Amino acid sequence: MADPLDYLRGFAVTFNSVSNDNGSVTLSNDAADLTVTSLMGGAGTGTVAVSTTTSGNITIGQIEATAAQVDLVSAGQILDGLA
Repeated sequence: MADPLDYLRGFAVTFNSVSNDNGSVTLSNDAADLTVTSLMGGAGTGTVAVSTTTSGNITIGQIEATAAQVDLVSAGQILDGLA
């Protein structure tokens, strides 16, 4: 079975609230914008990763991460969702 986000390829997607109390969080979108209003997670040695590939901007609101690493990688711009 394909990854559920594969079906969204080419369409803008918004996550209003994403959380994971124990581990990593990875969000990615191909060829379209990705908006995250609230992201909490990446406990301990986990990673928080948000990315767009081919094209698309990342708009990010609040991030609360105790992760060892936070990655924001955008094919376009990284925008402040709190502005």
